[in-house]
Amino acid sequence: MFKQLTVNPRVEVLAVNGGEFLRYDGVATIVKDEALLEKVRAAMPQIMDLYDKNGWEMGLFYLENGHAEIRGMLDLKEEFDI
Repeated sequence: MFKQLTVNPRVEVLAVNGGEFLRYDGVATIVKDEALLEKVRAAMPQIMDLYDKNGWEMGLFYLENGHAEIRGMLDLKEEFDI
């Protein structure tokens, strides 16, 4: 996925909480920060071990020019630009 973001940085994140959905989209900006990566490693050692075992690279990014929507199953409840 990390390599795909460098080719096409458009991202949409979907999450659900009960009967509500969050849709958050934007343009991914890749972050290369070893200090931040070490904090991730400390917070999630089991996941980082899995990445290490499989030779995967942990990709860190944040979204710019984002838009978020909170939706019910059939209706828009709230939306905002981030």
